[in-house]
Amino acid sequence: MAAVLVIGAGYGGVFAVRRLEKAGLDVVLVERCESFFHKIGGAKACIQPGYENLAVLPLDKLLHRPGSRLVWGEVVALDAKSKSAQVRLAAQARGSTVGRKSDRDGAMERISFDFVVLAVGLAHGFGQLPDRMMTREEMLAYCREKQAHVRAAGSVAIVGGGALGVEASAQIRADFRDKNVSLFHSRGRLMSAAEPPVSAHFSDKLLRKLQNKFGVDVKLNARRPLEALPEQLVAPAEDHVAPTLTINAVGCKLQDSSRRFIPTEWLHPETGEVVVNSALQVEGAPAHVFAIGDVARTGDYKQARWASRHAQIVTKNILVMVAERESAGLTLYSPVNHNSVAVHWLYRVLGCIYVEKRVPESCAVVTLYLGNDDGIGEFFGLHFNERFARKYLLADKGSASAQAWLNCTRSI
Repeated sequence: MAAVLVIGAGYGGVFAVRRLEKAGLDVVLVERCESFFHKIGGAKACIQPGYENLAVLPLDKLLHRPGSRLVWGEVVALDAKSKSAQVRLAAQARGSTVGRKSDRDGAMERISFDFVVLAVGLAHGFGQLPDRMMTREEMLAYCREKQAHVRAAGSVAIVGGGALGVEASAQIRADFRDKNVSLFHSRGRLMSAAEPPVSAHFSDKLLRKLQNKFGVDVKLNARRPLEALPEQLVAPAEDHVAPTLTINAVGCKLQDSSRRFIPTEWLHPETGEVVVNSALQVEGAPAHVFAIGDVARTGDYKQARWASRHAQIVTKNILVMVAERESAGLTLYSPVNHNSVAVHWLYRVLGCIYVEKRVPESCAVVTLYLGNDDGIGEFFGLHFNERFARKYLLADKGSASAQAWLNCTRSI
């Protein structure tokens, strides 16, 4: 039976494991953190006390096949030609289901595979864990440290008007009404980097919500050089004035730990994404190397929902290759585009209940969580109303769904 190595237990890795095991394949999942981190709620976990317990979730119930296992450690070398990887095990790794026991950091294990799926994700700024191996307690402590920074700040300056900056600014204002929050964006519209683009109606409504409901001071076309500001808590000269917290929510990048084992020739020179073909095979690598999720350069807007589709495509293609039926053709992936038939059907089914307005210029599929009881969504040229936000954009930011994927249940 073919063995598949999945590197990274984020959304893409979790979706890949579920589909590969269901298809009858054994999986070795390598993850450097002891627990799953629900990154959709990452910013909220670093703002709202208690939510970190819904964002840091156990991985030990994810794998089910006797031949599958979870290895707690990080890949330091990948030899695609010889089909092997070197993994540095976490010192705390314990038991056969969480990796082999090691009595010190630096213990290594060589893992052989028939196929490998890169699902290492990208770093997105605030709400992202540090680039290192972490225990569950360290993950929780990190979130609580960031919460303490937010509580200590008298005002907060957030740089970047994409999804992360927007959601973080609304969350801070929802939980700390006494804090002044400013959101700086270098363009004239919020969510300007979304690809495919959101509608002007989406951007305008989002701006009104932030300003009127949450009281965020939104500064568009910000002139000062804000792109490179690190996250920092700056104390003013006056002792009686609370410090200002600066949060960087600009862009995303490949983490240094991933760069150390992914060959440079596999990466896009400008974005750092792994370049893939339509079958989600890595360009310039052997055919048994795939990449999914945020790290793969697929043309998607970076969202967990697309990682699920990537995992489905990769599983189908691995099964075809295992059966040596490549002549039948691999399944090809393409980003979701505007589909007039689907839009017409959706509008007829949902129009009278959840659709606020048709925006045919947009083929974006995007939802944002705002605070604890609000949100905004746009799918395939349909902009959804407040009823949709109240019903589907829940305060747990998808944690219940993540728990279902992991076969676990947690509560605050």
